[in-house]
Amino acid sequence: MEAKREYGNRIQGCFEDMKDSRSLWHGIQQLTNYKTKSAQCDDSTQFLDNLNTVYGMCEEKNNLEAVKLLNEQKEAVLNFSDMDVRNQLRKVNPRKAAGPDNNLGNVLKGCADQLSIVLMGIFYTSLVQEKVPTCFKVTNIIPLPKKVLHYVKNVNFKTKAGEEVFFDMNGDPPAVFDILNQQISQAGISTCANVGSFHSRYVAGKEIVINTNAIKWNSAFSGVPQSVCSESCSPGYRKSAQKGQPVCCFDCVLCHEGEFSNQTDSAACMKCPDDQWSNAFQNRCIHRIAEFLSYDDPLGITLSAVSIFCSLVTASVLYVFIKYRGTPIVKANNRALSYFLLISIMLSFLCALIFIGNPVTVTCMLRQVFFGTVFSFCITCVLAKTVTVVIAFNATKPGSKMRKWIGPKIPIYIIILSSLIQVLLTIVWLVTSPPFKEYNMKSTKDKIIIECNEGSIVMFYCMLGYLGILAKVSFVVAFLARKLPDNFNETKHITFSIVAFACVWISFVPAYLSAKGRYVVALEIFAILSSAAGLLCCIFAPKCYVIMLRPEMNTKEYLMRKL
Repeated sequence: MEAKREYGNRIQGCFEDMKDSRSLWHGIQQLTNYKTKSAQCDDSTQFLDNLNTVYGMCEEKNNLEAVKLLNEQKEAVLNFSDMDVRNQLRKVNPRKAAGPDNNLGNVLKGCADQLSIVLMGIFYTSLVQEKVPTCFKVTNIIPLPKKVLHYVKNVNFKTKAGEEVFFDMNGDPPAVFDILNQQISQAGISTCANVGSFHSRYVAGKEIVINTNAIKWNSAFSGVPQSVCSESCSPGYRKSAQKGQPVCCFDCVLCHEGEFSNQTDSAACMKCPDDQWSNAFQNRCIHRIAEFLSYDDPLGITLSAVSIFCSLVTASVLYVFIKYRGTPIVKANNRALSYFLLISIMLSFLCALIFIGNPVTVTCMLRQVFFGTVFSFCITCVLAKTVTVVIAFNATKPGSKMRKWIGPKIPIYIIILSSLIQVLLTIVWLVTSPPFKEYNMKSTKDKIIIECNEGSIVMFYCMLGYLGILAKVSFVVAFLARKLPDNFNETKHITFSIVAFACVWISFVPAYLSAKGRYVVALEIFAILSSAAGLLCCIFAPKCYVIMLRPEMNTKEYLMRKL
């Protein structure tokens, strides 16, 4: 314990009177018993002996081997000449202490011409063999006691030049570097100008100070040269490596639609969530706009207004027929069927309103069921009127067997049976695969289309196909009855109405398959309104014209004139 205490007092005494760097290093030398070696040879005789020893290492044989090795190793990774080695040897500090080989600095500097080619051969051999000579790895290490580091950390003083000397927690002095810029004057002289400095003692971010105005770049550059092969990729782009080029060479590729990158030099683009889409710059995702045919939309307002207007017109026609129900033209065309047909046409106009607005599961199921049932009932009434006209005129012939079919039973049976088939189809549709609300995110890139999924597209086309069959049967029957007397015959009007109905729905199918978004719903509403308007105009417009504007033609005498 006494020895440790005495050693501690000795260490403390070495650092008590420190006032400058000389005192610091003097104290350390006393603790470590380090004795400096003279960097110069005062004895001229000893210096000459050292020179002879080094020259003996550089005899003619060694020079020839070094030259031969140099010629063999021209393909080395690093290329340098004996002139480069000679220049470095001439920069050796002659006052620097000798290493483990005991070669003094002034000797290396004085023998630079003779040693350069030998050392160059050694360096090339080391590069080719990928080995470092063992003697190159040997050094002189002077150990410092552990307690010395404690006192070194507390050293803090200023030199005569005003520079502060201190050591960090690891015992390292502050790093101070000058930043030099190699400049070539107009005379071709190369000089290094001090354009900045690095001080590790400064706060983070302010260690480097550079005077940009003092920097002179090579004439090949108009500004600050880039230190990389390619510019950084901004957000919205990703890096794409160039084939056969280093990893720092790449192309900036814009992210695909639906993808984004929000960082510089992104290696890959990220995909946006399903309810979002990338913006125009591909650097972030934005929420998609929900789209459906609403009542606030100009298209929705127009279609709903047309639907209500047409239903009011149909209600007016029904009122006219009820008011003039005792007139011959109304009685001659089966008043009950005319009433049913007008009501079904009015409901057809109104069912278009179910297709407008934000769809929900209930409206998705009702719109197709209501549309299919109402339209099948409408076409069935047309078919019943056509059959009634054919039976009525054929029953007037002598000996006709169709007299037993005259009466209200046949039209009722036709309406019930034909409508029942459509009802069964819709029930099967709703039970097996009913329509439902769907968020369509694939039709358009930046919108979410809220629409009704038909559930089973097969059942949807079965419903349309059945309506087509009823329309075809009605057309055939009306076409065969075209030669009946004109005054009581409305089969021609029915034929034109069925042709208009068929044209609308035949053109609807390809247009429906190619439309997207809210235009699919708008197209179906347009088909419903057009076909219902065709039936109303072709069948009832001529009768309303006679009833309202030509009452003299709405008499039994006028109708019987051409029989």
